[in-house]
Amino acid sequence: MNQTRLIAAGVLVIGLVLVAIGIYIALKPDTTTVQNTNANNTSNGVSSPISASTPTGRVIVPMAIPWTPTGVSVNAGDEVSFTATGKGVWKNISKENPNAKPRPYEECGPDGTAPNSSDYWSNIHQYQMKDANKGALIGKVGENGIPFKIGSGATIKMNMSGVIYFGVNEMRKNVDNASYDDNSGGFEVTVKK
Repeated sequence: MNQTRLIAAGVLVIGLVLVAIGIYIALKPDTTTVQNTNANNTSNGVSSPISASTPTGRVIVPMAIPWTPTGVSVNAGDEVSFTATGKGVWKNISKENPNAKPRPYEECGPDGTAPNSSDYWSNIHQYQMKDANKGALIGKVGENGIPFKIGSGATIKMNMSGVIYFGVNEMRKNVDNASYDDNSGGFEVTVKK
């Protein structure tokens, strides 16, 4: 019994730390959200926004946050390339939970979890995108933009102007306010304009 409590306390502490990191990442200024990876950069790892003179950057996307603003501004018609690595958990619930089938624990990379049961698609309409795998890396332009699928890599012609946001294909907050609470890990995305 004490071991169970200790494990539960450890999971709670890890969850709180991940939430705090996610909040910090979400609230820090845009000029530190995107790291310059241009070969000509001499700033010794100091982050900088992507611009015409520094067209490549790297963004960390925590899975526990619905949308991460990147600080990367695009114009309608821009062609932007994305590559992503990393992995995380988008589902970690008790076996007794009705949503635990077929598995109560789902870990994935940027391409998300491929369909793994006959009921996989039963609730996909409640997710950010119905045509991306659950847990997959997705993006949008502007706070109210329409999500697009990125996965481990994509080149996309932007259909509107604004700041790019990255997220995880998870249940929308208006469907399940706690849907991101059991998420952990994340992706590192390289953006090239």
